[in-house]
Amino acid sequence: MAYRYSDTLKWQDEWFVDLTTIEKLLFLYLYDNCDIAGFFELSYRKISFDLGCKESEIKGALEGLNKGVFISDDGKCLLVKNFIKHQKNLPLNPDNKAHMGILKRVSLYIGKFNNVTLDYQEGYLGIGALKPLQRGTVINTVYSIVSIEEREKK
Repeated sequence: MAYRYSDTLKWQDEWFVDLTTIEKLLFLYLYDNCDIAGFFELSYRKISFDLGCKESEIKGALEGLNKGVFISDDGKCLLVKNFIKHQKNLPLNPDNKAHMGILKRVSLYIGKFNNVTLDYQEGYLGIGALKPLQRGTVINTVYSIVSIEEREKK
């Protein structure tokens, strides 16, 4: 059984407060069921069974969560944004066995997300355009995973 940190202040966060009931439920479900790096293989049938709602409701709720999750280009996987940070795993240490698992998952999945970039900055991967990683690149430290749109706003 995996244990997760849960920020109780999320109920006062403007983004979370503005979500519909199904969007809140889906976000909590994804947060509890994603892997140690925040990735989740999408199965609308399983999610709808677990949450007791229609697949169309799940797809609609995912659209409402667009600021909290990234969906892969093929639509089969998603990444819960800032999951690694909220689980108190930053900075990542490649010598830490738990962090090695996170780094392996990031290397495995990040190539599926063309709308997400990881950039080097002073020994970290983070916000700011220096050099995006290619799929399969070994990662030493992860600071933040951001969309290209967010990076360009900075």
